[in-house]
Amino acid sequence: PRPMEQLAEALTEADVLIASTAAPQVLVTPSLLAALPPRAERPLVVIDIAVPRNVDPAVARLPGLHYFDIDALHGRLNGALAKRAQAARRAETIVAEEAAAFEVWRRGQAITPLLAELRAKAEHIRRAEVAKTLRRWPDLDEAERCRIEHLSEALVNKLLHAPTLRLRAEAAHGQAAEYAAVVRQLFALQE
Repeated sequence: PRPMEQLAEALTEADVLIASTAAPQVLVTPSLLAALPPRAERPLVVIDIAVPRNVDPAVARLPGLHYFDIDALHGRLNGALAKRAQAARRAETIVAEEAAAFEVWRRGQAITPLLAELRAKAEHIRRAEVAKTLRRWPDLDEAERCRIEHLSEALVNKLLHAPTLRLRAEAAHGQAAEYAAVVRQLFALQE
């Protein structure tokens, strides 16, 4: 801090002026700041937080100067707070959506062991039936045997695709236990 008499001299060296005195009148005028030497690429930042104001608002029109008073600072603060509140609401929405998606996924996982058991049983039956078929036709070449394998795999996958999707969907909506019981009964799976 320097005495008020040295204000003009101090401003030639300063990058920021913060005005906050109990003076009842304006202390920093456009003529005071206009008389300062030019500030190449170094704008002076003037912040007036005094009530009543210590800086004449007309200084804002001077080149090479950024002026903020208490009202402008409140406006910026309120704007920043509003943006932060909006960002917080967006974040809360994202968190809620992701939590809901996770819960759907978690519920769907409850049906995974049943689906694995169902697929394992279907695969066991498929292999047994393919082996039986290939024993009946021992003269098939390797390409024909592969076609029968692929055909049987495709049939099992196609037959189980829609029930698998339906079971996952119902599990996601909290219906896993009811549907699992029906599937276990229909396909004679272990409890």
